Amino acid sequence: MTWLFEQVAFANKGDAILLIEDGVLTIDSSTTLASFAAKSQAAGIAVFALREDAIARGVGEPINGIELIDVDGFVSLVAEHDKHVAW
Repeated sequence: MTWLFEQVAFANKGDAILLIEDGVLTIDSSTTLASFAAKSQAAGIAVFALREDAIARGVGEPINGIELIDVDGFVSLVAEHDKHVAW
């Protein structure tokens, strides 16, 4: 799951990271995810996971620091941020 930490390296304060599709599977890996969430929060980077993808993959609630959002929240994130990168 080093790709999670690579995202933080490329993000700046005020950016947001959205976990989608199979990326939401990481919210079940509490040890790695707790470290990722803490590092993101310290850098001022918001982290979200798409609720519909989490439900489709049977993933439980994320740990503190990662917010589940719906498709409308996804659209809001896209509107808020002028640059978008997909991994």
